[in-house]
Amino acid sequence: YVVWDGTLPTPGDGTGRDGFARGDLIGAVHAFAGDFAPGGGVVARGQSLSTAEYGALFAAIGEAFGGGGGGRFDARDLAGRLAVGHGLGSGLANRPFAAPHGAEAVALAQANL
Repeated sequence: YVVWDGTLPTPGDGTGRDGFARGDLIGAVHAFAGDFAPGGGVVARGQSLSTAEYGALFAAIGEAFGGGGGGRFDARDLAGRLAVGHGLGSGLANRPFAAPHGAEAVALAQANL
C-alpha cells in the first residue's frame, strides 16, 4: 500500500529515519499481508485517485505514475510486482524513477536453478 496520510517529505529536510518516529512519510510504500490497506494507506494497484481527497499524496508523487489531469492522478501499480528503488548502483542496471519493472511470470531454465 502507499501512505497518503502522515508526514510530507521534502528533499533535504532531514526527515530520513526520524520521520518514521513522527509517523509514516506520505508516498512511502509498505508491504502488508492483508487484502486491504491499513489506515492512512491506499492499495497500490494503479487506480485513479482524486487530488481533492488525496491532496497530500498528490503533492508527494504528482502524476509520476500516470493521471492526465482533471483533478485525478494514479497510484503506483504494484499488483504482481515488487517495489524497487530507483537509481544506478555499481554493476546494476539503471532504474528510472516511476518506471515499471519486472514481469508477471518468468520461465526458468535448469541453469537458473
